[in-house]
Amino acid sequence: MAETTDVLVIGAGVFGLWAARAAASAGLRVIVAEASAPGAGSSGGLVGALTPHLPTRWRPFKAFQMRGLETLGARLAELAGETGIDAGHARCGRITPIADAAARGRALAQAAAAHDAWGGRATFEVLDAPPGEADGLLDPAAAPFGVIRDTLSGRVEPRGVIAALAASVAARAELRTGWRLAGLDHRRMVARFDRGEITAGHVVVAAGWHSLGLLPAGCLPPGALSGAGVKGQAALLAARAEAGAPLVQAGGLFIVPHASGGIAVGSTTEKTWEDERPDAALDAVIAEARRLAPALRAAPILERWSGIRPRAPGREPLAGPLPGAPRLLLATGGYKIGFSVAHLVGDALAAIATGADSPDPLPASFAPEAHGLRADV
Repeated sequence: MAETTDVLVIGAGVFGLWAARAAASAGLRVIVAEASAPGAGSSGGLVGALTPHLPTRWRPFKAFQMRGLETLGARLAELAGETGIDAGHARCGRITPIADAAARGRALAQAAAAHDAWGGRATFEVLDAPPGEADGLLDPAAAPFGVIRDTLSGRVEPRGVIAALAASVAARAELRTGWRLAGLDHRRMVARFDRGEITAGHVVVAAGWHSLGLLPAGCLPPGALSGAGVKGQAALLAARAEAGAPLVQAGGLFIVPHASGGIAVGSTTEKTWEDERPDAALDAVIAEARRLAPALRAAPILERWSGIRPRAPGREPLAGPLPGAPRLLLATGGYKIGFSVAHLVGDALAAIATGADSPDPLPASFAPEAHGLRADV
């Protein structure tokens, strides 16, 4: 006979854990079922860059992410007070080297757009040279036309976030590891695991890049599974930056100094791969990071990491009830912004489960129907 719960969360990554914490805090009985261990997927990575979308062509999902960036520090401080685990958050800002005159022109236009879109809550400016606090993180020769500096970006240590969330959830709900989903009946709201069945009032599917493959047959648009995951590789180097140093972004490369020691670099964006383990593509990332950052040139490598990041069919995060199965909630596809919005997504899903209004409703572009998903009923 299946046991019952108010909310079943499938997956203990950053989306699943924030959703579970919010639902349990709202008074619901919550079970989190994780096939491996918390943060076993891409949530357990190294980089932890928290960077906003460009301020041009401002849209609701960009505003939603900005609220996430602005509020995350307080939420992680609350977690630290509760669990004693510091997630290494800092709103440290970001610098981006400008390679040519055309890029500088675009940067100036983006700075003008930020003045309106960000409303003075953060700055986005063009400087002629890297600021002093970036010493060692960006060689001035790599920025011949200056740099962009913004004060909205920040950093976390992903494993610290996951550890704090897992401790908080374990104190409020049931966090079960080694529970692998075998089947999901969205009509009866019954999930079959290798260890038993669970019937739930609401089910949150937050299993990272595996999420789409767990949905009932007939939900997915053509080609959705082929675009469900992107391999990313990163490394942690034994180097230190000055206190308060910004992160560096150059194209898809991030150089992120962490408070606990070490500087993380990453990552690749591989839509196809043969092996999930780190490979030669990571060597190229490390080499480019060392070219840009003098502080890394002689730094030993502490860890090499790779994982598959979830990317939803519509490219923005995928969050909300599945049309045709309104008690089946999705939370995946964070890709490069997951850590900056997951706490707001978790709040919104818990509000749906309780029938309450969310202070930060999910953008319409996150809805499953916007990604072409629908239950076959």
